[in-house]
This record gives sequence, C-alpha cells and structure tokens, in this order.
Amino acid sequence: MWRSTLIFVFTCLLYANSLQNGFVLGDENVVLQEKNTVETPTRLELIFNSYSAQTEQIVQNVYGAITSFSYRLDHALWSHNPIGYHLTNVLLFGILCLILFQFLERLRWLHPNLNLLLVLLFAAHPIHTETVAHVSYRPEILCFLFFASALYFFDFYLDSKRWFYLILSLVFSGLSYVSKNTSLAMLPMFPLLSWSRSQNLKSTISSSVWFVIPAIVFFYFFFPFLRWFDITLSPMENQLLAATNSEIWATKLGLWGKYLQLLFIPYPLRFDYSFNTIPLLHWNSSEIWMLISFVVLSLVAMFAAWRKQSGGAFKILFAFLFFVISLLLSSNPFFTLPHFFAEHFVFMPTFGFLMLLFLVIQTFSWNEKAVTQRIWLVAISVCVLLASAITFVRNQDWKSNESLITSDIKHLKNNAKAHALLAAIYFEKGEKAQNNAEKRTYFESAITQLEESITILETEENYRFLAELYLKTGRTEGAIKAQEALEKMRE
Repeated sequence: MWRSTLIFVFTCLLYANSLQNGFVLGDENVVLQEKNTVETPTRLELIFNSYSAQTEQIVQNVYGAITSFSYRLDHALWSHNPIGYHLTNVLLFGILCLILFQFLERLRWLHPNLNLLLVLLFAAHPIHTETVAHVSYRPEILCFLFFASALYFFDFYLDSKRWFYLILSLVFSGLSYVSKNTSLAMLPMFPLLSWSRSQNLKSTISSSVWFVIPAIVFFYFFFPFLRWFDITLSPMENQLLAATNSEIWATKLGLWGKYLQLLFIPYPLRFDYSFNTIPLLHWNSSEIWMLISFVVLSLVAMFAAWRKQSGGAFKILFAFLFFVISLLLSSNPFFTLPHFFAEHFVFMPTFGFLMLLFLVIQTFSWNEKAVTQRIWLVAISVCVLLASAITFVRNQDWKSNESLITSDIKHLKNNAKAHALLAAIYFEKGEKAQNNAEKRTYFESAITQLEESITILETEENYRFLAELYLKTGRTEGAIKAQEALEKMRE
C-alpha cells in the first residue's frame, strides 16, 4: 500500500509546478472548443497554423471522443482558467502510474522494489514533460490509462475466469481506442499476456478473441486513420517527403534510434521537430547504430534468458514487443504520416523500454546477495532523482509560449517554425511597448528572426508578416521586396 501511495504522491508533486502554466502552442484552439472561430487570430496563431497546415484536417484523428469530453468537462468546471486543465492532466498521469504499478505487481515478473523504481522512473522521465505539461497531448495519457486498465483487468480474468473482469477489460480497451485511435496497434499484447499465463494456444485464442470485437467495431464506425491518405502533405508537415530514395528508409529507421537516444539521455528536449530540425539520415548515422545495437542486445538477452531456462526470455520478448508495437504507427513505418518526430509519441513506448531494461537487470544481475541488490537500488534511485530534477525544471519551460520558445531556440537553429514563432512573440511585445524606441527594438528583433526562418523554409504567411514589420520600422524598400517575393511564391 505504501508503494502505491508513494507513486501517486511523487508523480503529482513532481508535476505540481506545471499547474502555473498557461495555454501554449495552439492549446486554446484544441481545448476551448466553444471558442468563436471568426475571432481575429493573433499573429502567433497565424504563424503556428501556417506551419501546421494539416492540423485542422487531422484533428479529429488525434483527439477522440473521450478526450473531447474531458476538455468540455474541464471547461464546465474551470472556464478559461488553465490551472484546471493542467490539474486534470497531472491527476490522470498519477492514476496511470498507479495502475502501471498495480499491473506490474500482478505480473510478479520483477522484485517489488524494482516494480516501484520502474514506475517512479517512468513518472520522472523528462521526455514525458511534453505530454503532461502540454494540455493538448492529453489523448496520450487517456489512451495509455485505459489501455493499462484493460491489461490489468484482463490479467484478473486470466486468473479467475470471471466474465466481469473480461467485460471491464473490453470496455477499457474500447475507451483506449476512442481516446487515441493508434492504440489499435496494441491489440497483440492481449494474446501475449494470455500466453504468458497458460502457454496453451487454445486457451490463448479463446481468451483473447473477444478483443477483436471492439477493435472491429471501432475500426468500422470511428477509425479515421485512413483519411490521412487523402491529405496532400508537404515537407513542412513531414520531412521524409524531401528525402531521396536512399535516405527514406535510413531516416525512418534512424528515427527509432533517435527515440532510443532520448530515452537514455533526454537532452536536448525540444517542443518541435518539424522541417530541418533533425537532418535526413544515412546508413552510417549514429542513430542507425543505436537501433541496431538495441535490437541485437535485446535478442542476445532473450537467447541468454532462454538458455538459463528461467522463463525470462518470454518476459523480455513481451517488453520488447510492447516498445516496438506502441511506437510502430507513429514512426512512419510503411507510409508517410502528417508528422515526422515528436516526444509525446514515445510516451507509451517508454514503459516497454524501461520494463525491458529492468527485466534484463533482474535476469542477469539481480541475485540473492543483499549487497548486489542495494547497489542496483541505489543506482536506479539516483537516476530517478536526476530525471526528477530535469523534469521539474522542464515543466517551467512550458509555462508560456515565450518561456518555451526562448528556452528551446538554442537547440532549434535550423527550425523555421521556432524562429517564426519567436518573431511573433517579439511582434506582440512591440505592439504593447510604451515608447517608439522600445517598439522599434522589438520589431527589429522580430525581423531578424523572421528572415532567419525564411532562409530555412519560405511560407506565404512569413512574407506577409515580414512586409508588415518592414512598414512598421519605416523600411519601405524591404516591404516591397517581401511583397515581390510573396507574389513570386504564388505564381
């Protein structure tokens, strides 16, 4: 009981400083669904939308019915006050971590102290700040919360054969699908869990076949994923469209290696990975070698565990597949998606990744000697503390658009969107400035950032914005050149 309490309290306290955060990066367009659509957008919104041209077309794919309901409930309780929306995110994340711990306890694959540290490290991992501290990414939390609950109650059913638990599991799996439809890919985890209990093919099929029903129903009535194929994308939405044939698969596989790098060393974290943030990769890139090393070491661990005949081979396989399957649909595996790379896509895979690491530790390095166990417990505890410190600081970066963009811009030198958004912030500051000298300083800073953005990627909105800024600073010639460039783009 004390471990469960510790996990929930730790998680909530860790993200308590995110309650002071406002709405950032288009949050209001997503969560304040009653917002007047004819309201004049701010310059920041215009810039953000110009670099997210497909956002409105795929928003229904990403934000499911349950997520929309949660936003409406928040609005009923808190109106436009962001503290309530952030509080909901934090509490949902705390409940998720609690359920993950209870699921691990039921599996009994790891020592209780390792279960505790695994979930604490999952809660503290800095790569999750984007998901928890950013209101718009609540679908990730809800999806994983319901999916973890489905696995949890399915395990109850496997032990007791009581239909009540199976029905609960089916309901939660359906809720997971309508929170974020990519969770359909996780369907194989149910037969894998069933096999871990019985090692009997007939029993595995009979207990798992029920989960096909909600998946088929959801796919037939609600699943809009295939609409992505009707969308005309550009390199702005997905950089793979600018890749050569030799670069496409190297980059696709290299992105998996990039995710692994951030899981091991979560630095630097960035709010955006759009065009040119991550260069197109080649077959000799370090990210490719990271992926190859991870796969090879995982296979070696499975083989070694099988040789030990400890039952650890299947457990390691389960964790490995949890990581791979949960990341599969977000990694542009077989077709080009309206996104390239994002930290929140690794939210669910992180659990499989940590589970794999901890199973390897217990299988090969954890023994009955108290000294060995203490060494591992201390080492992992230090990792939890370090991760917590980074996460606590990172939460503060998400306080506002200005704090986030100014914090990340040093790692986004080649990101057109980041420079354009910073230009919009300087513009808004200039508009609010009390004297002409201060206004001009901000407008000149905005021009510098906008010109940098245009050298990376040209957009019509940026040229319109640049012409406006030149006029505000009395640089008529520059405004004319910007307008001419805009006309040339339209030809």
